[in-house]
Amino acid sequence: MIKMFTKKRKGFTLIELIVVIAILGILAAIAIPRFTDVTTSAAIGAAESNHRLLASAVLMAQTQNGGTLPATGMDSLYPFVQGGSGALTLDGVTYSWNGSALVTTITKVSTKYAPATNGSVVITQTGTPASATVFTTTFN
Repeated sequence: MIKMFTKKRKGFTLIELIVVIAILGILAAIAIPRFTDVTTSAAIGAAESNHRLLASAVLMAQTQNGGTLPATGMDSLYPFVQGGSGALTLDGVTYSWNGSALVTTITKVSTKYAPATNGSVVITQTGTPASATVFTTTFN
């Protein structure tokens, strides 16, 4: 008679499994959008950092040329920038030099970015965020 009431449970019930899966789904719904925002911000930050690095290369080339801005194309920034003729593309980001402005176009990510200022170098955003984010640095 005692054997009938002391039945051992093995495993989880269906209700317990459904509750755990629901909790995991809620946590995933909260975490995944935050993760994509962080990766998008990181990609834009890397592009802006590279843009500023290339702007420094333009200033170094200008100094080396006695105050004259380099000609068009990334190859005119040699030896400060290597591996690009015309435009330089890295990880979905295109960097181009037209002789008076450095233009960075991000086509890999689609998000808004607030304009920033770097001393005398002004970085502005143009274009629609759904297609591309563009930083432009104009040199005098």
